[in-house]
Amino acid sequence: MRPDRPNTNVENSLLSEKMVICCGEDTAELLQALRTEFPRQETAYHEYRCFRFWKFAEFTLIWTGIGTGCLEPLLFELFEGFTPKELVLIGTCGAIPGRGIEPGDVFLMEKAYLGGSAIRLQESALPLPCRFGADKLARLGLDRRSAISTDLYYGFAVDPGARVRRLQEEDLGLKADLAAYWDKADAVEMEIGPFYYLCGLFGGPGLEYIAIKGAANATDIVAQQTLYSGPVLQRALRSALRLLEVNVEPEPAQATGNRESDAPAGNITKLTEEIKLYWTIQLAVCAVLGYLGSNLDFSLAGGEAAETMKNFVVSLIAFIPITIGSIYNLVGNYYIRMCGYIIEGEVQEDILSPALAIAYLFVSGVMWAVILYSFINYFWPGQVMNWASLTGGLLVGLLINFVCSRFVIRELCNRDLQEKYSGKYSEKLRLIYCCPCPKKKQ
Repeated sequence: MRPDRPNTNVENSLLSEKMVICCGEDTAELLQALRTEFPRQETAYHEYRCFRFWKFAEFTLIWTGIGTGCLEPLLFELFEGFTPKELVLIGTCGAIPGRGIEPGDVFLMEKAYLGGSAIRLQESALPLPCRFGADKLARLGLDRRSAISTDLYYGFAVDPGARVRRLQEEDLGLKADLAAYWDKADAVEMEIGPFYYLCGLFGGPGLEYIAIKGAANATDIVAQQTLYSGPVLQRALRSALRLLEVNVEPEPAQATGNRESDAPAGNITKLTEEIKLYWTIQLAVCAVLGYLGSNLDFSLAGGEAAETMKNFVVSLIAFIPITIGSIYNLVGNYYIRMCGYIIEGEVQEDILSPALAIAYLFVSGVMWAVILYSFINYFWPGQVMNWASLTGGLLVGLLINFVCSRFVIRELCNRDLQEKYSGKYSEKLRLIYCCPCPKKKQ
């Protein structure tokens, strides 16, 4: 045990003069990025509490949790009896709308503000700058941006929900920081500001440090994060290794530029899982329809009460999985599209989902025709003409499916401010459900 390093318990043999630090990201995605960009086995591994270290001959990779609470003990103990020379922080961030950043963009974070942070400094001390050789940074060819660092994942946002609005009103420091710094930065994240401050405070004058991060989502669309975090993390790690001049395997010829179209295996896995789930649900609906076909009395000629009630109960119960299938036809298509976009870019067209949407409308109408007809003829046999109950049920079924599906497609399109889904790709679905393309927020 290292009593001088009670939080990390790491020996100097695990440390390097060059280190890459990753805070708060998924470890599986980090390791996927590492194996893709640096396919070599580590020489040593150390794990203690919420800190992990992978030692290679050229550098050390460090992972820990989110925010100042993890970063402060890590950096304090790194500089305890050891002198690193170059530190690069990598990870994801949320892009502030209107700054010209799209999910997937990776950039150098040249400076950082502190907003809603555990570290409180005089306003004159902000923004906090990075410190790294200008020639080395120029060779990367990445755009340079600024960030707001906060210890409140959901708290630092414009136009929040009721819970976040209450937090912003009661936390006076957060409210003031939001007003002061929102218009000065390009992105929001949780570590760059503390990282720059603590490196400058604890490290020696020869220490070079910088953050390379990428936008995994817009700040008002956190659901995008899980789609883009893997590719962003890989690109950030690639840039960090280049900056540290680590000897890596040659990059594929097509993998150039700031937003490469190459996709890590993790995204292919996500796409495969979404496709499997999509078709599992659709095939389950086919099984439900087959069950209905073998259990309904299609004569509809005012049969016995028992048969009439059976038609009603079976159809009503079966309507639930059919509704689920109809909704997941839209939801699954959305996730498949977003995963596919990361891998293939614009080379995709939605053909099947609109056809299934029309089929679900028709099936829902027919089922409710049976439901309403059976219900009426069980309780009031012969009181309502057959065509009236069948037509009424048909209209009810169409309306229920239309309203539910229209709500879902609107919510999905509203998530997508960059129109990767809500533009040309979903045009047929939006036409079916009379749902115009949402206007992009400014």
